[in-house]
Amino acid sequence: MSKRKSTSARSKKKRVSPFRKYLPYMIGVAALLTVSLIVTGVVFFIPRDNTFFSSECLSVRVAVSGFLKDIAAERYDRAFEALYCTDADGSPVEPSSALRQAWIERVSEQKKENNTYLLRYSDLSVRKQDGKMIVTVKLSVLRDGYADAFYNNGNVFTVVYSDGWKIASVSDEIPSLQTELERAISGVFHTEPAGDDA
Repeated sequence: MSKRKSTSARSKKKRVSPFRKYLPYMIGVAALLTVSLIVTGVVFFIPRDNTFFSSECLSVRVAVSGFLKDIAAERYDRAFEALYCTDADGSPVEPSSALRQAWIERVSEQKKENNTYLLRYSDLSVRKQDGKMIVTVKLSVLRDGYADAFYNNGNVFTVVYSDGWKIASVSDEIPSLQTELERAISGVFHTEPAGDDA
């Protein structure tokens, strides 16, 4: 019995294929080939004007996403930092503490008086077209305090580069349908508040 066991153990050792010895190396080579094919595809076959890989588009996406997260979390002071303030004609307005306070009151009034506020956002898309950044997003808004009344809009953000990407305005894809909340969170000021202390 013991002789049979020892011979069967030896025969099993002899049956081990040399393929098993080199298997980890072959897997490594296959992984390297796969990675190099993917990199080659990205570098040579994806069009250069594809903005998915643009650092500029990524920066805009981060700015708009941070702004919307701050609005949803009611961090209005922080959200104001991401605004590019303009007057009704689109001319830039220097941000001031009075302007900041007016904007914060304007946004918080939507929740206090109108019971309307931003729940979340989705489908954030950024692309560059004719030298301009086109930002679209769907905003889920709670209206009149009822969750079943929230709606999704296709919103267009106007962004401007001024010491980093800033949000200038928010509008509906159809401007005549712009809501009070969209007007409130925009950086557009129709009248400048009194007491302009920096």
